[in-house]
Amino acid sequence: MTRRNALALVVSCSIVLAAVSFLGAQAPAQEDRPLTVMTWNLYLGAPLEPLFEVGSPLALAFEGTALLATIQQTNFNERAVAIADQIALKQPDLIGLQEAVLWRMQSPGDFAGGNFFPNAETVVYDFLQILLETLKTKGLNYDVMAVVDAGDFEGPALRPGSFTATDDIRMTDRHVILARTDVQERRFEYANAQARNFHANVTLRVVGVPIDILSSWASVDVNTPDGTVRFVTTHLSEHSEVVRLVQIGELLAGPLDTDLPVILVGDLNSNASAEDLANEAPTYDFLTSHGFADVWLEVGTGHGFTARQDSDLLSPESTLDQRIDLVLYRGNLTALNSDVVGEAQEDRTSSGLWPSDHAGVSAELMLHPGGGQ
Repeated sequence: MTRRNALALVVSCSIVLAAVSFLGAQAPAQEDRPLTVMTWNLYLGAPLEPLFEVGSPLALAFEGTALLATIQQTNFNERAVAIADQIALKQPDLIGLQEAVLWRMQSPGDFAGGNFFPNAETVVYDFLQILLETLKTKGLNYDVMAVVDAGDFEGPALRPGSFTATDDIRMTDRHVILARTDVQERRFEYANAQARNFHANVTLRVVGVPIDILSSWASVDVNTPDGTVRFVTTHLSEHSEVVRLVQIGELLAGPLDTDLPVILVGDLNSNASAEDLANEAPTYDFLTSHGFADVWLEVGTGHGFTARQDSDLLSPESTLDQRIDLVLYRGNLTALNSDVVGEAQEDRTSSGLWPSDHAGVSAELMLHPGGGQ
């Protein structure tokens, strides 16, 4: 992709698939053994919208400084503990993560000098690694089944104590599938891992320069004693309903184009709350019209809101008012239960941070024997 002349002059669309191998001998069939899944948008740590509103390179540097301060204030090391607590409570077999970002810096930066290629390498926060290590402290081992880079952006931030010198801050967005591997009866076989960026994406502008904002999906086939299920996670565009509909079309022609039972999880950015459905939610409706059932509507209780908390994650009361993080399914599966996680006051960190600006969603589904042969 050609170089850009602002915050993200190059968008890296490289896709990294974890080496997927058989995870030991398949466990004996478990009577009435459901498949437990979870989806959670981890939150970038700060909103990016102010970056798209600046009118000059200097203003961009000031916004980059504010961005870095918010990322540090919404400390992911602390939030990862709260997220891991919920994962430990539900113990999902599979997790779809969105915004599992990698933040890096370079000091002194060279962006202001005209090097617009993302090249900062000093890690500030690696959300994925932090979460995996935090889970291990709780006796939970998860392996990465698939990961996709959904954009690689770099821009300037003022160096502390200076109004002229700049450092560079770099964000690599990633969407991930994790599988639990530490308990024998939860050790399934995984195959056919895939991960892609959508062809259809939104283009925004930073100081007049067009920037492609990528969305993506990842999938893996899960071989269980009762058959095979395809697990798919996605993060659809938040900026355009039209683009979301095209992205759903790509999913239906891609990983969802299978005779296997399918579990689709992720941040769909289409409000499936009852209030919104009364006014139509085209992306959500498109999926349900293609045979997907909504676990929450079948077995969830309450409103099920998952988005969004205030950007500093410090609002004293929850501000969740949309249901956009979903678990959908199609095929020979039965939904048993579903729960929103990370939305309650007691789920906050010791300093009062919400675990993310999104709540997560867990669900249990039963695959009927022979349903995925």
